[in-house]
Amino acid sequence: MNGRYLLLDLVRTDAPEGAQSTVLGTHTLWWFDGQSTRMPRTAGDPGFCAAPAGSDHWQQVSGRLYLVVQAGTSFLTDFPQVPVVLDAGRQLVVDLDGPTEEQVLERVAANPACYGAVPLPAGGAVRKVLPPKARRGGLPELVEELAATVDVSRLRADVEYLSSLYTRLSVHPGYQTAAAWAARKLRSAGYRVSTPLITVGSGRSANVVAEKPGSGPDAKLVYVTAHLDSVNHRDGSAAPAPGADDNASGSAGVLEIARLLAGKDNKHDLRLVLFGGEEQGLHGSTQLVAALPTADRDRIAGVINMDMIGSRNGDGPASVMLEGGQVSVPVMNLLADCAHQHTDLEVETSLNPYASDHVPFINAGLPAVLTIEGADSSNHAIHTGNDTAEKIDEGLMRDIVAMNVVATAHLCGIIGEPPEGKPRRGQGSSPVIARGPGVLDVFGAG
Repeated sequence: MNGRYLLLDLVRTDAPEGAQSTVLGTHTLWWFDGQSTRMPRTAGDPGFCAAPAGSDHWQQVSGRLYLVVQAGTSFLTDFPQVPVVLDAGRQLVVDLDGPTEEQVLERVAANPACYGAVPLPAGGAVRKVLPPKARRGGLPELVEELAATVDVSRLRADVEYLSSLYTRLSVHPGYQTAAAWAARKLRSAGYRVSTPLITVGSGRSANVVAEKPGSGPDAKLVYVTAHLDSVNHRDGSAAPAPGADDNASGSAGVLEIARLLAGKDNKHDLRLVLFGGEEQGLHGSTQLVAALPTADRDRIAGVINMDMIGSRNGDGPASVMLEGGQVSVPVMNLLADCAHQHTDLEVETSLNPYASDHVPFINAGLPAVLTIEGADSSNHAIHTGNDTAEKIDEGLMRDIVAMNVVATAHLCGIIGEPPEGKPRRGQGSSPVIARGPGVLDVFGAG
């Protein structure tokens, strides 16, 4: 895929002859290798073309096309000089040429909590909007109860407290305060809590881990996670970093799920984790996964990660992105079904996992899914002092937590088998098919 390209950005079903295509939500990119003998041409420029006014718009690209997945607008902020061929929200298609390519990729690799990049894949979809399903009647009473009793006032109170701290930077005393506060809440709910130390560069921080053993034989293991730390990249480490959406919202979601499931009989083991060091490079999750005993790895049924679940971006319907890898597909199916049955969320899926704590699990072959607010690149407040509690959308946060608590209850055996059948790694029908993390995902038709 080296060389020069032509690219077409439009929504259509008929491919130009000889073109390659990539789907990003409502956009389809048709593009040609610069050496293609079938690409459209004009008399004035025999190497490249510009379509007539009123028809398809073609753009000349100087280098290699890359797919970027970013948190918020982090890539756009850090690389304003890089030409953006298509801005599709969390996903971008960018043009990297010559020395710029090497410099950008080196910096991308050093910032896994902010963005990731791979050469633009061809032949399928990077992001898919799933059609809603008709709601079923006659669901078990406990299912309805869990979805309906997510407490918005508790979520709001937890977000307000965490974002009131000056910063939750992982190596700052404010993080220690937040971690101790969360540990007390989890202990008071009846969980066994530990705070294992982690390294963050030359400093130390900690994860907060809460455990609730299962009551059944041959117990599997279910994780619900979020990162507790915050950061202010715009103004520096000494500046305020309230981190209300990123990620007091996800941390509040973990605490709410802990409360809702505390008194329930879970057949499988439940672990809830608040990670430190996420914003500096996924340190807490990477070190937790590296330390997992083989016996625990082999029995993980699902990892549900919440990162930025509280900002309503844009004027469209409230939406959630489910992002994972091929190994995550059964859990993604379960989450999508729970969203459709218990909320009005529009559901999008992607198999290009980057920039949050689901990635270390997926890289280890474990079924992790990021649940994140839709169109998160429209949220310009994250990683600044403007990410404050008054911007939180309570309804969106409630709905994402409702989806997640019902899915967690299914995975833990609290409410029986999942509605679409028990999710097992590598099994189950799915609208999503992929070749692996960071590789093109292709969406089937049913």
